[in-house]
Amino acid sequence: MKKGAVLLIGVYDFIASNGLRIPDRPALICDGREYSFCELNQRINRLAYGFHALGIGKGSAVSLLMRNSADFVETIFALWKLGACVSPLNIRGLVDETAALMHMVDSEYLICDSYLLDLAHQAAEAYALACGRQVMLIYTSSQDGLPSLQQLSDNNFSNWCFQEQLDADDEILNIFTGGTTGLPKAAVHTQQSLLSFVLCCYMLPGLYTPEERFLNYSPLCHIGGLRIMLGTLLIGGCMILTSVFEPDAILRMVSEYRITQMFLIPPAIANRLGDIQANESLDLSSLRMVRLSGSATSRMVVEKLFQVFPHIQMTVGFGSSEGAISLFNIFDYPTFIRNPNIYNSVGMPLALCEVRLGNEQGRMVAPGQVGEAQGRSISMLRRYRGRVDTFLADGWFATGDLLYQDDAGNYYFAGRKKDMIKSGGENVYAFEVEKAVQEFPGVAECAVVGLPHEDLGEMVAAAVVLKPGFHAQEEEIIAHCKGFIASYRKPRSVFFVDEFPRNRAGKIQKYLLREQLLQLLREREA
Repeated sequence: MKKGAVLLIGVYDFIASNGLRIPDRPALICDGREYSFCELNQRINRLAYGFHALGIGKGSAVSLLMRNSADFVETIFALWKLGACVSPLNIRGLVDETAALMHMVDSEYLICDSYLLDLAHQAAEAYALACGRQVMLIYTSSQDGLPSLQQLSDNNFSNWCFQEQLDADDEILNIFTGGTTGLPKAAVHTQQSLLSFVLCCYMLPGLYTPEERFLNYSPLCHIGGLRIMLGTLLIGGCMILTSVFEPDAILRMVSEYRITQMFLIPPAIANRLGDIQANESLDLSSLRMVRLSGSATSRMVVEKLFQVFPHIQMTVGFGSSEGAISLFNIFDYPTFIRNPNIYNSVGMPLALCEVRLGNEQGRMVAPGQVGEAQGRSISMLRRYRGRVDTFLADGWFATGDLLYQDDAGNYYFAGRKKDMIKSGGENVYAFEVEKAVQEFPGVAECAVVGLPHEDLGEMVAAAVVLKPGFHAQEEEIIAHCKGFIASYRKPRSVFFVDEFPRNRAGKIQKYLLREQLLQLLREREA
């Protein structure tokens, strides 16, 4: 679709269509409350009219500081109906970080949950000091005379049909990247890129169906949770939304709401679920698919999940906020029994998505060799906000992720480009060491970094979090790794820690972990 092409439908229009086509079918269940497609569409219309009356329209820059809730879903679709550009923010962010992200996207409005009043006010003040502009605050419920979603929705425009003329390249979403090495970047998505991603998902048989009942606790401020919402609602399925992961509660929800799919990110959470035994009184037969993503998983995690849900398909995926590459590997228990290593693959690209692997000299690598993944897709970001170096010269997007491909065309994740350790002249990929360590009984999580070494340049160091009640020795884990990876790749030092430093998205900040391990190494050698 060429730039500037007119869209006949936009992201919001799928909700409007479902409100007419399947009005009584449940669309959303949240906090024990069920919303049909008809009711959800009407609530979106009333809120959109209220936003319009307030002055929000096509191109308005609106930031959201909201937990997973019905308010979030209604708000983002109401804004998209008007053609606004939405920037979801992490509710666990600090004041200065939140203000910096608002500055990055030139926020005009900040819509937030009322219980975040202090954070919102402080971030708005810091934003005004930084850029000299005021942001209009809107809360979910009435606060100090400020506009609220309750007030804006208090009208009779349930069937309001106003809509701006939509263009394919209208920018409607800023999604913030993980930011493991500094301030996140804002990946800008358009009407076309979001709609195209949903289309690509529908082209993979069985990934979504109109009968879907998707249990999602992944934050809607991240691309994973947001795309689940879009994929489920736009096809006519029902999304069961929660903000908290507790294994026993999750299993009860699977039984009560007849869940068909759920997303486990990172796989450490899958480990928690696999560690509990399903209550025999719960009917878990409705679940047909569990998706794993986010970080390294292990054979033990996969085996445990199949013990709880032997009838399901499991999906291991790979993607990013930028949307240039989306890979899926779907397998069932019999396939896993025949090929226990199948979980290692992140699969093949979705339709309309191209992938190539390049080396440091810019040449493409052969199957079996590790290279940086570069992607090109109609669903990828338009640009990074405020940057001119988003794409390579030929229009492809360099992900910074290292992958390799087997002869059958399946891709395997090898780690982040910045996570490659140069040890004794050899390239060691942190990810494969982490996977080996995580096969050791009792290991909950592992993160691997390179530490300075007089002879090797860098040595492989592993930080390990053990499950409660488990104990291990450094030598045991090092010896264990020899059975999974080449000896030169094994950790030379293992450090046991209580937790990892993480950013607000929950990703491990390895530069901080490296500093922590360096200090522990100095203390060990003193």
